[in-house]
Amino acid sequence: ASTSIEAVLIGQHQPHLWLSDAGQAACATPEGRPRKNDVPKAWTILFFVNWRFLVIASRSVLPRERQAIALARTTTMSSSTVYHAARPLLGLGRPVAMRHQTLFRASFPTTARRIPATTRGYAGAKPPSADMRMMGKAMAAQDKKASAQFSARNMEKQQQQQQSLSNMLLPGTFVPLPLASTPKPYYPYLLARFKQRAKDLMVFAGLKLQSMPKFWKRPRAQFQTSSIVPTAKALHQQLAEALAAGDKDTLRQICVPHLYETLSATISRRKATHKLTWELLAYDGRPKLLSHRLAMLPPAGKSPLLQQAVVGIVSRQRLGRVDKQTGEPVPQSTRVEKLDEYLVLSRSLDPQSYKPGKWIVWGNTKVTTMKSWKAEEAQVAAMEAAEFERRNGFKV
Repeated sequence: ASTSIEAVLIGQHQPHLWLSDAGQAACATPEGRPRKNDVPKAWTILFFVNWRFLVIASRSVLPRERQAIALARTTTMSSSTVYHAARPLLGLGRPVAMRHQTLFRASFPTTARRIPATTRGYAGAKPPSADMRMMGKAMAAQDKKASAQFSARNMEKQQQQQQSLSNMLLPGTFVPLPLASTPKPYYPYLLARFKQRAKDLMVFAGLKLQSMPKFWKRPRAQFQTSSIVPTAKALHQQLAEALAAGDKDTLRQICVPHLYETLSATISRRKATHKLTWELLAYDGRPKLLSHRLAMLPPAGKSPLLQQAVVGIVSRQRLGRVDKQTGEPVPQSTRVEKLDEYLVLSRSLDPQSYKPGKWIVWGNTKVTTMKSWKAEEAQVAAMEAAEFERRNGFKV
């Protein structure tokens, strides 16, 4: 025991109380006789009978003893350390150190009892069930899969996939023929046109509902359908003029990458001595919006939304060639043509804020016939089956 602890040693068979000199001085009268029922109070107790011992950390009333205890606390162990070390050893519900110790009232237990495991808070927890273990494994596998999706290789692969999807015409795009040119029988063609148009409208309506902050507030997704035709007319004229002048910088800004590469290669193959001229004479009828579609690029919720529109433009155009050295038209090079063009525009929308990007030119497409539509439906069904197989890991 340290110098700050008054030890009460209990013998092998008969307990005897021994106090230190400081403890006896604390309990003595001025004449030197011991006081009755005046035993120093203890901080903590460790009891021992037949290989058990009792240690009383005395709280003396004398200043000298008090200084010795303070010195011992700084050099040995603190009272809080002794208290926390003694409590689990005794197995008491109430700390013994907080109770007054006297010769006639012993607050320490007569035996050291073992606390049953059922009453211990740390031992009462039941092991997780099989369902919880399976759920934990599934969540861990999902987290591992999600972290793998954001690896450098997968991110590069997703960017390539997004670029390839943005460079293609959306599957299921139906560009209808004029009513006067509708092939017979009319019913299957008109039914296919109506069904595809209804599907496209449902996609736009669903995204508008999804983008509403509150049910009574305006949707954040605004598709600006009324501005598509004027934008298509401006881009159509700008594209033709840049192509005729060989302006690759303008083509890079207003075209998708695959169309720019094609037109840039066409400009590079021209004769260096000739220059093309282009002029829009007039529109034959009003340009019309024939198809308007929206699609989510994979992975859903993280990649931008793709919006595509097909505008039918019928116009009369004058094309010609000019000699760069003389500045005169090349003989028999000027011609006037009436062209039916189906210009495809494309732009992306942010999946979180639904902020749209600028419209760019995808290229030209053709009208949809009944034969081509059946082939398109078969291709879409094959793509959906392949996507289902990829997600679920088995063949249909």
